[in-house]
Amino acid sequence: MQDAEEYNLHVRLSGQEMDEHKVSLDVLTRVLTGLQQICYLLATDHHQHSFQQRFRVPSAIQRQYLLRCALPQSGSYVVPLSLTPPEQGTILTDDLMTVLAKMNSFFRSLSSGSDEMMATVTQDKAIRNRLLRESKRLLPKADERWVFGIQFASNPTEHRLDYLSSRFIDSLLSAHNTEDQLLTVTGELIRIDFEQRRAVIKYPPTHREIECIYREELEDTMIDSRRQMIQVTGQFTLNNDGHPLRLTEVTKIETLDLSDVVLTTVPSSRRVLKFKQPIVITPYLDSDSQQLLVLEEPSLGIHVFGYTRDQVIQELYEQVQFLWDEYAKAPESNLAPDAQQLRQWLLFMIEELEGGS
Repeated sequence: MQDAEEYNLHVRLSGQEMDEHKVSLDVLTRVLTGLQQICYLLATDHHQHSFQQRFRVPSAIQRQYLLRCALPQSGSYVVPLSLTPPEQGTILTDDLMTVLAKMNSFFRSLSSGSDEMMATVTQDKAIRNRLLRESKRLLPKADERWVFGIQFASNPTEHRLDYLSSRFIDSLLSAHNTEDQLLTVTGELIRIDFEQRRAVIKYPPTHREIECIYREELEDTMIDSRRQMIQVTGQFTLNNDGHPLRLTEVTKIETLDLSDVVLTTVPSSRRVLKFKQPIVITPYLDSDSQQLLVLEEPSLGIHVFGYTRDQVIQELYEQVQFLWDEYAKAPESNLAPDAQQLRQWLLFMIEELEGGS
C-alpha cells in the first residue's frame, strides 16, 4: 500500500503580496478551483471516460479525485493539499499515483516551456486545450506580481510559474494560427446559439452584429458574460473598409477587464524598475473605435494602447523602460527644460534594482 505522504502536494504563492503570509480570496479561489479542475480532467483522461467539449465532471470522478486542503503554512503562502483515496469505491491507489504523476508532468511542462513534454500528458487534444485554459486562469495576470509554485511528494522540484507562463500557454492554444491570422474584437455579447456554437456580438465601430464561430470548450466563459462587453480572438473575414464581418476558429473569449492596473514594478531580463509608491492607472476604451484599451499617466508622459489587457500592459512596461533609459539615465545637461523635469520626476518615483525578473 502506498504511503499517504505520496498523495500530498504543496502550492506556494510567493511575491510582495504574500510577504505577510496572506493572500487575496480572489487569487486563492482561482488557484484552488483551477487545480481541482485540472485534477478532474486528468482523471477523466486516465479512466478514458467519454469527454465532450462542454465538460461536466462525472460524479464518480468527483467523489474519487477530490483534492483536500490542510491548514496553510508559512513561507510566503503555502497550501498543503492531498488526493486521498475514498473510503468506498473502486478507485485504486495506482490510479491516484498515475493522475498525480500526470499533474506533475503537466506543470513541469508549463514551467520549462516544453511542448514536447506536454504531448506526454495526454493524447486528447480537447482535454489538452481545456487543461491549458484552466491553468491560465489560475496563473498571475499580466499586472500581478506573484508566482505560483507547486511541488509533489514524488518530486522534490518545485515548478514555478508567473505571468510570462501565460504566453507559452497562448502559443500552444494558437499553434495552428500565425499571429497575423488572429484578430481580437471587443463588443457586447448579444446572443449565443449553443447548438450551432455561434455567438453574436455588437461591434461598436459599425454598430453591426458580428457572428463568431467558437469552440465548444469556451461556452463556460460566455455563460457568465451575457450582455457584457467581451473580447473575442479568432480568425477573421474583413469587409472593404477593414472591419471584421465574421470570426471563425475562435480561440479565446474573455470578459473585458477594465479594472485598475497597479504599477509597482516593471520587470525585464536585466533589471527591475521599482516604484517607490504604487501608481494606479484605470484603463479605458478609446472613444473612436472602442477597440483599443488605453493607459495614461500624464505625470510620466505615458500614453499607451493595445487590443487586449495583456498587450497594453506590455506596452506600458516597455514605455517605462524607454523613459528610464532616455531621460532618467541621461546627463541632465543634455536635456531640454521639460525633459529635465521629467527626469527629476522619474528619479523621484522609481529606483533601479539589479537582476531581471
